[in-house]
Amino acid sequence: MKDFFEQNSLTDNTTSYFARRDTKTNQYVFSNITRLINACIIEKAEAQKAAGGEWDEDAWEKKNKWNNVLLVPVKISSEITSSTGGENIISIRHDMSPGYVKLKGGNKDKLELEVIYSTFPSRK
Repeated sequence: MKDFFEQNSLTDNTTSYFARRDTKTNQYVFSNITRLINACIIEKAEAQKAAGGEWDEDAWEKKNKWNNVLLVPVKISSEITSSTGGENIISIRHDMSPGYVKLKGGNKDKLELEVIYSTFPSRK
């Protein structure tokens, strides 16, 4: 994540996505994360192949958070192309003062949630 922001990267719809809040439902929808899931599966398969007979799945999973997703509030700068009406993303910056989030789904295991934020003394 650090490299993503330091290098002023844009989403690639494989390892990084963005979604806008639907004001009617107050939800964010990530409609197609198939490439993300496939990238995670491929990463694990390549590590297993490289390890050969030395493969230790438990040790690898403890070392690599290959099946974790990180949700980061961001501010998007964009422009609309007049000829096509399409949106071009110009920049993505982290939004260190999130408002509200509700996560749904998953299995019965407890969800681990870590919130990192900052604010200025003048903001309440």
